[in-house]
Amino acid sequence: MKNRFKIGYLICFIFIIITSGCKKTLKENIIYNLTNNSFKYWDIVEHPGNYYYKNKSKRFPIYCYYFDIKGNFSSMVYPINKGRRKRTIPFTKDFSDYIVPDTWEYESDSIIKIQGYEYRIIKLTEDSLIISSLSASYLGRMVMVTSIQQ
Repeated sequence: MKNRFKIGYLICFIFIIITSGCKKTLKENIIYNLTNNSFKYWDIVEHPGNYYYKNKSKRFPIYCYYFDIKGNFSSMVYPINKGRRKRTIPFTKDFSDYIVPDTWEYESDSIIKIQGYEYRIIKLTEDSLIISSLSASYLGRMVMVTSIQQ
């Protein structure tokens, strides 16, 4: 009888060790969801002052963001041609003498840094991202969804 309990405890202990060792850390989950372990485009669907293309009462986002696993980041714009979105092209702003890094990085469990600005992650799944700026110069919320151009 004692041997059965010992074997039962041993099996439970091994099961707990195996299942707890297989979980991804929160950092790995955030990086995976942002980049798909390679790269991912995110359409900006809600943003203070956001602009949309309109085509027969449908709204299409103008901008999207590109995140990759190496920490590269890019703002992209959808050029429009006869009511259809084309492939994205990099969007560049003239910041005069202010240099904006084209990078993103993981800061903590709920904060990522995009182009040098910190954003709090409100919600992140494989196909949606809601972030809020922590910068005093830009306080707003952005909602993004996975782009169809993957």
